[in-house]
Amino acid sequence: MASAGINTWHREDTEGTHTLTDKLNQNEAVVCVVGPGYVGLPLAIEFSKSLRVIGYGIDEDKIWKLNNSELNQENKNLFITNDPAKIEDANFVIISVPTPVTRSQEPDLSYVESAADPISEIF
Repeated sequence: MASAGINTWHREDTEGTHTLTDKLNQNEAVVCVVGPGYVGLPLAIEFSKSLRVIGYGIDEDKIWKLNNSELNQENKNLFITNDPAKIEDANFVIISVPTPVTRSQEPDLSYVESAADPISEIF
């Protein structure tokens, strides 16, 4: 059985003009959801009701379909991309990728590790 592993990172505004709390209170924070799939996409949609959201994924066909769907046309705060450089625009990063278990019931963290690679280059 697979489940979604959700991890979060955040960073302060390097310019010092607004604290992260200020940005959240003023709905100016930017959230990046890595893995806009079964769990990540509904999460991104919910956040996009009040914040700007970047959905980052690696499946180009899925990203194209999402960006050209009615769902995304209605969510002006939601931008889905496969460009890892866009992660840098985020104040918060949430990883929402599958964490299947092996035959020995150990979690397979390879998806989480793969998702963390572009994040680690930025943060």
